[in-house]
Amino acid sequence: MNNTLKPITDKEWKEKLSPEAYRVLREKGTEAPFSGKLLHSDEDGIYRCAACSNPLFESDAKFDSGTGWPSFDDALPGSVRLIPDVEGGVERTEVVCAKCGSHLGHLFNDGPTPTGLRYCMNSVCLDLDPRHAIKKVVDWKYKNTAALALSIVLLLMLADTEMARVLINHIGSYGYVGAVVTGVFFVSTFTVAPASLVLFHLASEFNPIYVALFSGAGAVLGDLIIFHFLKDGVFDELRPLFSRFRGSYLSQLIHTQYFVWLVPVVGALIVASPFPDEVGIALMGLSKLTTWQFVLLAFVLNSAGIFAIITLAAII
Repeated sequence: MNNTLKPITDKEWKEKLSPEAYRVLREKGTEAPFSGKLLHSDEDGIYRCAACSNPLFESDAKFDSGTGWPSFDDALPGSVRLIPDVEGGVERTEVVCAKCGSHLGHLFNDGPTPTGLRYCMNSVCLDLDPRHAIKKVVDWKYKNTAALALSIVLLLMLADTEMARVLINHIGSYGYVGAVVTGVFFVSTFTVAPASLVLFHLASEFNPIYVALFSGAGAVLGDLIIFHFLKDGVFDELRPLFSRFRGSYLSQLIHTQYFVWLVPVVGALIVASPFPDEVGIALMGLSKLTTWQFVLLAFVLNSAGIFAIITLAAII
């Protein structure tokens, strides 16, 4: 955050600000309670300093304190400075903008939220920068989980269509390169059947071991995408929900050493089997596997699993 500002003279402040804003921001005045335009605003966005546009508060931090001034339970890091205020014989903590030094209000330690803080701000000192619809989606804390659910719905709708079968069969006509691409489709519950048929066809024309290795490499790519999507996206979003079970029997079971060792083993067996890789990857994502450990393990398991499937199919 840029906390530097070109020096502005008192005359320039008076030209820039309205009389009321100048009185409060630069002369440390206080606006009348229940008079501010932002007091009852519940619009999503960022609250900025009305003097210099420095970002101060997230709208999520705003709450109704019933005092008549906009109140927040936390400020953006580095956005404000706190100054002891003993004016009038009452000890308080003044809040000023870290960028331009303008007076914003006072800080009290009687907030109702877990922070215990109440930033009591003058509405005239703030400007609300609304967050646009696209920005709301990007910042939505469950966006990855929603995207996963949507992708599953789309796969259910498209996987069993003639177009999907033709596409996978067409990819399979490109030899070992086709095996790599088909391997990506092999990891999904919804495309594993047609992908298996293509790999069996390739194994009848090319070396089955090479087909298994090349398609195993493609499967690793598909698994890795799912692995990171779950571990770095979905699990992070759902962790606060699971934290509600803290102290329960389920929570105690998850944190046992048996669970820590068993989960990746079960996940690995599922990845190596014809069962949905998504389930196995989800279990492995709960473990402490590094990315390289996962890549190596997924390659060995997928290659072995694909080789076993195409070999069994040839025997039958």
